[in-house]
Amino acid sequence: MKRGQITTFAIIGIIIVAAILLVLYLRGQLNIPILGLGTAQERLNDIKEHITGCIEDISEEPLRKIGLQGGHLATPEGTYRKRNDITISYLCYNIPDQSICSNSLLLLNNMEKELAQAIDQGLNNCINLESFRRGYDMTTGKRVTTVTIGEENIAVIINLPVTLRDGETEVKENEFTALFNYPLGALYHVSQDIVNTEASLGEFEQLSYMLSKRGKYEIQKDKPYPDKLYTLHATNNDYTFQFFIQGEPN
Repeated sequence: MKRGQITTFAIIGIIIVAAILLVLYLRGQLNIPILGLGTAQERLNDIKEHITGCIEDISEEPLRKIGLQGGHLATPEGTYRKRNDITISYLCYNIPDQSICSNSLLLLNNMEKELAQAIDQGLNNCINLESFRRGYDMTTGKRVTTVTIGEENIAVIINLPVTLRDGETEVKENEFTALFNYPLGALYHVSQDIVNTEASLGEFEQLSYMLSKRGKYEIQKDKPYPDKLYTLHATNNDYTFQFFIQGEPN
């Protein structure tokens, strides 16, 4: 074999390797899976795995953040105090010259709406169904994201109608769900017990409360002047819900 032929083959080999590396790079950047041929149901299973993986990846940060920030993702000026670079919401505001405070009225359904909006926005940069069309007739509907906060778990539900057709075969899926083992609902209700007591009596005794709940929850109360910081955990779960009770400077 002549030297010129060897050089040509070497150049072709380099081009092929470069093309493969480019495809792998773009796949990682655009979150595009490499798919083989299979049945419509197998392709739909790939779509389920892709969407569920996106839900899990995108939801983690806002679900934890809303607990660390006292039930809010958005914290307007004057509604929080910073501690360890975290904006922690006031759930009860100071009433001048009184020991009691004014309840901010944190609502569970408002938390669900905030979470759904943040997660849905994040999914825009994750869900990519174009690569799944190859070899199939695929139609998709409008995506709607909802969040349901339970006592022990949080469900993130994506309603996104997907239909695949291959000749006479048609398969479809409308809903994709990921479940997170975060006891946000339970800790929310504990926080409301604390806030209601602070708003009506001016002081909350966490030890007697924890005993009444048979050690199901851990409540830590700190007093960074002039406020009170409550940090809540469920036993054997590292999920954190924390909030401030606003105090009055002397």
